[in-house]
Amino acid sequence: MSTRADLRSKIYDEFEEIFDSTNELVRVAQGMMTEMNQKGILKAGIQSHEKASAILFREAYSRFLAVKLLCEDGMGDTSLIVLRSQLNLYIMFHWILKKQKEARAKRYIGWYWKTWKGKIDQAPSDYDAAWKREVRKKHNAIRHLYTYKVRDKATGKLKRKWAKYWHEPLTIERMAQDAGLERHYEDGYRPLSRVEHVDPTHVLPKRQTGN
Repeated sequence: MSTRADLRSKIYDEFEEIFDSTNELVRVAQGMMTEMNQKGILKAGIQSHEKASAILFREAYSRFLAVKLLCEDGMGDTSLIVLRSQLNLYIMFHWILKKQKEARAKRYIGWYWKTWKGKIDQAPSDYDAAWKREVRKKHNAIRHLYTYKVRDKATGKLKRKWAKYWHEPLTIERMAQDAGLERHYEDGYRPLSRVEHVDPTHVLPKRQTGN
């Protein structure tokens, strides 16, 4: 009976060239992670776009490893879910750095305090007074970043709306377009979304065409 180790070895032998390239990328990424940790890249005083870049790189690194390990274990289909998340990060990273990088990065990072404010509002007794004061202070400083105006369909007048996501009113598709990554969205993110959302066209048996 074949073990998981046997399966992993068989998969590696069949796709050796691909995995060798992947392992080299892992070594490069690990070196960058070590350098970031040694230099304290997330210390106070660095610019917001540098902090956002470090955060996104760290998240991308963990997802990259997850995709690699899933593929090595023969779960390539499942790895597509993580790969979609990786493309999401890739689009956000390039959109932030494309232009107005400080303003965009502050919007990305500031959402941390917006999220905490929501948690405290839901269960204020779960948190101590000092933390609630800290969150309230930080939230008041960034809350203006997450409002935008939309036209009321009934009255035709503009009204203020609060964002539900840090990048709203932009969608991931629009961010990809702004960053010049239309193909990444159309050929990658969009079809992978059918996997993520368990679209019937992906999970149901496919018709045999003979092709």
